[in-house]
Amino acid sequence: MNGNRFMVRSGVHLIFRKNGKILLLKRRDTGYDDDRFGLVAGHLDEGETLTQTAIREANEEVGVSIKSEDLRAVHFLNSIDDKNNEYVSVFFVIDRWIDEPKNMEPEKCSEMIWVEENKLPENISPLVKHVINKIKDGDIYSEFGW
Repeated sequence: MNGNRFMVRSGVHLIFRKNGKILLLKRRDTGYDDDRFGLVAGHLDEGETLTQTAIREANEEVGVSIKSEDLRAVHFLNSIDDKNNEYVSVFFVIDRWIDEPKNMEPEKCSEMIWVEENKLPENISPLVKHVINKIKDGDIYSEFGW
């Protein structure tokens, strides 16, 4: 053993719910899942908690303010991407926020839509589709991409 500890990447995903629909953002020019719909999401910065990351990403990506007490963790995901990066991610449901969501990062997001959870677009991120289906099944943990 060389003494170096393996470090896993971590992130949060936000499932904004309103009137029976969820908010999806179509990724653009990010190098990951481009031209597919995903959720408001991001990586933790050093020294940041999961809820702090969620609050920051909600503001950066869709311009809304949320409170930590309004975040509800609904799913934990252990995944690996096509570049062999391993992740542990937490998915939060949020149904209360301040301001209307708007596209704050047009260079990374080409479109925002509200969709019914049972009518997901065909070009949704496979990872996001996997998690939404797991949440519907009542599963709080899953693995993807291994």
